[in-house]
Amino acid sequence: MSYKLAVNQKNKILIVTLTGKLTKLDIFSLALNARSYIKDESVRKVIVDLRECAGRLNLFDSLDLAGSYPEYLKEFQIAILDIEENIEKSRMHEKIAHNRGFSIVCFTKQEDAEAWLENN
Repeated sequence: MSYKLAVNQKNKILIVTLTGKLTKLDIFSLALNARSYIKDESVRKVIVDLRECAGRLNLFDSLDLAGSYPEYLKEFQIAILDIEENIEKSRMHEKIAHNRGFSIVCFTKQEDAEAWLENN
């Protein structure tokens, strides 16, 4: 594991910040074990901050990941924060996940992500 994970809560929004190098296996493991990071069961809004992390999924990996998301993640609204350089890959994953019934939207600015979560 060559990445670091920090989990914080701001109001009713869980903020998950990843730094370092993420592998495909790391990303799959994080998604499958997401529930273990949620301490307040009333939280249904999450920001996943990838801006300081290296490693992104390609199209086929995004298809695999969205197909293996646990069903309970459909109860959550998830905002992904990414840098401009990688936002198109993140938005590709957003579309794939949305087509499978997950509420995931990508942003480059934290304030936009928070506004979306607060208004939905």
